[in-house]
This record gives sequence, C-alpha cells and structure tokens, in this order.
Amino acid sequence: MWNVDQPTEEAKKLIQCILKVVFDFHSKGTVHGFLHHPENFFIKFNCEKITHVCLEHENMEPKTSACIEKYQKDILAISDMIFDQILGGRIGKKYPEDLEDLYKLLSPDRRFRDWKRDWTIIVDHPSLWHWKKRFNYIERVWMQYRHADGILKQHMDSCLGSIPCHGWINKIPSGTPLERMFKNNYYRPTPHELFRYIRIVRFHYMDGIDPQTEADYLEERFIEHKTTQVCEILLVYLHRMVCKLGIKV
Repeated sequence: MWNVDQPTEEAKKLIQCILKVVFDFHSKGTVHGFLHHPENFFIKFNCEKITHVCLEHENMEPKTSACIEKYQKDILAISDMIFDQILGGRIGKKYPEDLEDLYKLLSPDRRFRDWKRDWTIIVDHPSLWHWKKRFNYIERVWMQYRHADGILKQHMDSCLGSIPCHGWINKIPSGTPLERMFKNNYYRPTPHELFRYIRIVRFHYMDGIDPQTEADYLEERFIEHKTTQVCEILLVYLHRMVCKLGIKV
C-alpha cells in the first residue's frame, strides 16, 4: 500500500500557475517582496478550472545584489504558500519523494547559483504534472535515449547512473502483472534497468492481462500510479537530465 499524501490534480494546476507567474516576474529582474499575502495572487477561473494566475502589488523592486535577501524571501513565501496554505502543512503528512524534491528546491537555505537553471526545473516540476503527461514522459525520454549518438549517450548514461533507486526491485508489488513482467525479462538492480523496466511496463501494460480479474491494469492512470511507487523520484531525475542536456522530448 502506497501511503503518501498526494496533491489533487486541481492543487497541482494551481501550484504550477503560481510558480509560472513568479518565474515570469523574476525573469524580468524584479522581486515582489509581498508574496506571503494570498491577496496578491489573482486567480481567474473558467467552469471551475484555473485559466490564469497573476500577481498584484505595485511595490516592486529591481533585483540587484542589494535585494537578494528579498528575492530569497519571495522563494520562501512561495514554499509556504504551496506547502502550508495549499497542501495543508507538513506536520503529520508524508508527501511523495518527487514532491519532497520540489520542497528542497524551494528551500530558503538553497543557494541559487544558477537560478535560471533551477527555475527551469521548478516551474515544470514532474511532481506537478498531470498523470497523463507523467505516463507518456517515460516513453518520450526512452526514445531519445535509444537514438542518442555516442557523446549524448555517454552523458545520458552518466545522468541515469546518478538516480537514487536502491532496492527498487523490492518495491514491485508481488502477485501482480507488474511482477510477471519483471520475471518475464532479465533486469539488473541498476538505474538503467529501472528505466527500461518502467518503460516496458508502460508501453506493454495490456499484454497478458486478464480483464476479469485484473481490469485495473488496463487503465493508464492505474499503471502510472503503480509504476511510480517503484521509484517515486525517477521522473524528477529524467526531467533534470533532459533540462541539463538540452534534450527535446
């Protein structure tokens, strides 16, 4: 049983919109300074769906070396907004590892040596993706990996080797089609083999399924959920690799 507190799709969408508008704001070389006030976020809805988020406040300052502290306060305010006000705090909760990664990226103790790179990862963080995008992303990155030339392949291999996935084989749910697919192939306990296994499951998930007793395994969303349990952080590292190497997926 995967006992974690996952955000709803609506919460993910709201968080994405907030991160995007702050990213656009900081990209212009300014800091806000008042992002801890929810009233400074203007949210537009259409049929109960979020269509746009913008910032309100006239007191904006240029981002110079003298106001880096205020820039960091913006980041802290965003973290508090997301994890305290939208997700309901951290006390007594256990978030998935990918969402914990987002929390660390927004940590006030983190030094943004390359804030553009960090924001590229933050603003499109896999923990906030819709489940459909999460499901398809593995195949898209896999195809880039399969067709990469020598130098790029070496760089991708290096990035894949850094994925912290010790014991992933033990997380495959026993007595399930996922275990059958694992046993039908030979896999070593390496990050590369984890990537290959998850790709095979998501691409061939309908193979050999009994629709009478295993109907859940015919649903993409269910497969995405179950395979994520095997390694909660996999998409984060794949996305980081894609951003670092400038790969188009």
